[in-house]
Amino acid sequence: MGSKYVFKPDSNPPVGGYDVESGDNATKFKNRYTIIREDVIKNKRQPEVTPDGGSYDGHLKAFGSDVKGNITMGSKYEFKPNSNPPPGAYEIDAAKE
Repeated sequence: MGSKYVFKPDSNPPVGGYDVESGDNATKFKNRYTIIREDVIKNKRQPEVTPDGGSYDGHLKAFGSDVKGNITMGSKYEFKPNSNPPPGAYEIDAAKE
């Protein structure tokens, strides 16, 4: 740890120093031991038939169909004060009890 990096070249050929055609022979080989057999599982499960996408839409409603006039678009905000005391009018000692 903490020592200077030492370059160690590997055994790969340098850029442009390899034969492109030699790769074809290395990847193409014949396997003499290939055996094709029947399926091992005799009673396979049948593929399930899936219904179309519309079968799952029965519970959906059109967008905004259940709105009953509660939406106001573009109207100015109306301030509605509530029954809370204004800032500074709280009784601090009452909150500690």
